[in-house]
Amino acid sequence: MNKTAWTLAATAALLWTTALRADDGDVVVRHFVKQFPASGIERVFVDVPVGDVVIEGSTAAQVELEVNLECADRGGSCEELAQRVKVVFSRDEGELTLRVKEWPKSTNRGLEAHIRVLMPRQIDLRADLGVGRLSIAGLESDVTADLGVGQLNVTLPLAAIASVSADAGIGDAGLIAAGRRYRSSGLVAREIRWNKGPGKSRLEADCGVGQIDIRLTR
Repeated sequence: MNKTAWTLAATAALLWTTALRADDGDVVVRHFVKQFPASGIERVFVDVPVGDVVIEGSTAAQVELEVNLECADRGGSCEELAQRVKVVFSRDEGELTLRVKEWPKSTNRGLEAHIRVLMPRQIDLRADLGVGRLSIAGLESDVTADLGVGQLNVTLPLAAIASVSADAGIGDAGLIAAGRRYRSSGLVAREIRWNKGPGKSRLEADCGVGQIDIRLTR
């Protein structure tokens, strides 16, 4: 088994403090960008405890990870917490894992994580997010998305998808495919099962508490 791993805490040159302002006015207190060659990668696994995560498919021959940790102001306890957060990436045979660790468990003092992953659209994806918003778009291979609490948005090309499985524990799940709308909601677990797609790929989406919105576009 060939496995390699790196931690940002040990590579200070890759992660630094910056005074940039985010779009919402918050201060980006830590910023990280990394590219990984896609050769030999069959699946990307993104594992984040809390945050706003955007994953997009592209025609590039690499996987790109960008992480912004934001606070309302510089200094203070929020920035101290940001310095403890680690981004770990590893490659184990055909899977590339991108993981955020050491997120504060009791209080985050206003700390926010904004994460963007750009990856080849033909590679499988598994994405796990504990709390927050997860947006996935433009992929053409198998997608598995698991969200604990929050909002899950998935937009994929109809031509690539064979089936959709969506489970919303407490909340709402919706699917738009081939001009039709499918929706299920309630306090008891609700499911959407759809297997009329012309493609070969599978989408599996699960949200414990919150909302799932899926769109298959032409």
